[in-house]
Amino acid sequence: MATILAKTVHGCRRAGLIGIALLALGSASPAQSADTTMITIQNYAFMPPELVVKPGTTVTWVNKDDSPHTITSADRVVASKAMDTDDQYSFTFEKEGDYKYFCTLHPYMVGLVKVRAQ
Repeated sequence: MATILAKTVHGCRRAGLIGIALLALGSASPAQSADTTMITIQNYAFMPPELVVKPGTTVTWVNKDDSPHTITSADRVVASKAMDTDDQYSFTFEKEGDYKYFCTLHPYMVGLVKVRAQ
């Protein structure tokens, strides 16, 4: 009986360590990595409204509103199609500068991505 109990305890410990390792691996999602960041569209606003990133960063916008929205910079370098609820649009910012953007369907919705080598 003691042998069975010892094997069970050892097996539980091993399973627990494997579970912790898998949890740690699973927590490194792309949205949390250093070169990707997310902006949420909710309540007819971009959150956060201003973002500072390094060159090479991919920014992903996710629409959480019930209405469609777009992401469009004044120079049209950044330009999405209309995004419905839960749709996403991503853009990789390679060059330093200030990228002002807005929603073409709701022009009062504005945001800014500042790309800075730090």
